[in-house]
Amino acid sequence: MPAANPSAESPATAPTGRMRAGASAASAVDKLKRGVAGGRAVDPGPGGDARGDAGPPEVVAAGTGRGSSIAVDDAGNTLAVANRATDDVTFFDASDNSERARVAVGDEPVSLNFSPDGATLYVVNRASGTVSVIPGASTASPSVAATIDVGSEPILSALSPSGRTLYVTSWVDQRLIVVDTTARSVRSRSWLSGAPYAVCVTNDGDTDDDDETI
Repeated sequence: MPAANPSAESPATAPTGRMRAGASAASAVDKLKRGVAGGRAVDPGPGGDARGDAGPPEVVAAGTGRGSSIAVDDAGNTLAVANRATDDVTFFDASDNSERARVAVGDEPVSLNFSPDGATLYVVNRASGTVSVIPGASTASPSVAATIDVGSEPILSALSPSGRTLYVTSWVDQRLIVVDTTARSVRSRSWLSGAPYAVCVTNDGDTDDDDETI
């Protein structure tokens, strides 16, 4: 199958409304959990996975990778809400809708993605042009471990099925930024056109991200 390629120009639509932490959290949890199937553990086999690594099964995302201002992990245990007005992210325990933690990030967080195992949250900060990396997302004390500069006015993000690559659209720079989540650095930048907005990655259920389409 062909390697993953950026799609053509995305529609230049205005950003959607924001949801403050605690507002309709119970409803958001219920709606998101209905679409969660849980991450899948894929056995790479005796020869290892696409990177040549042998070892225990690797967790692959349950569905297509696409970010939004509200996200729930694949297990349906943790809900995260981006608060653009206060520049932070609120984590809720999805079992009882209680607030578990609040973490300060960059200016105007707009897009969230959980890693396939639910342990890490990636936050796109539109005004500061960064991505915040928050490990411990499933615990009571998550915190920002790294901040990645991605360019002017990033909008939305999508995570590859393995969680190894984060794709971020840049509204002003007209680019698709490819972030290596292991190295926590920008791997490449691809010019699109217009004002790219949404991005999504397919998921065929295996550990090989190279055969997916963006």
